[in-house]
Amino acid sequence: QSIFNENWYATKEQAEVARKQIEHVLRTGESGSFEYAQTAPDGSLSSYETKVAPFERDSEGSTLSIQCATRDITERKRLEQERQKKNEQLDAQNEELRAANEELMV
Repeated sequence: QSIFNENWYATKEQAEVARKQIEHVLRTGESGSFEYAQTAPDGSLSSYETKVAPFERDSEGSTLSIQCATRDITERKRLEQERQKKNEQLDAQNEELRAANEELMV
């Protein structure tokens, strides 16, 4: 029986990433995670992270079942984008200061 529902994901690409991660956990017994975004009915974009881990193993150690935990990481993503934008602004300002210092040194 399949445990995978590709209709949960907004795009085929997201579904493929999720499917591959779940297959990896089932095949190797190693935990993993993946991220995806969904558009809410109000049009806003929310980001999620799903962690996948073996839940039950047979006597030979093969994974029989998995557990998945999904959490909303929208705020974290927003803060990461904000930090990236500020870092880019700082880099530009530093470059301007370097150029100004070089002119003063000439």
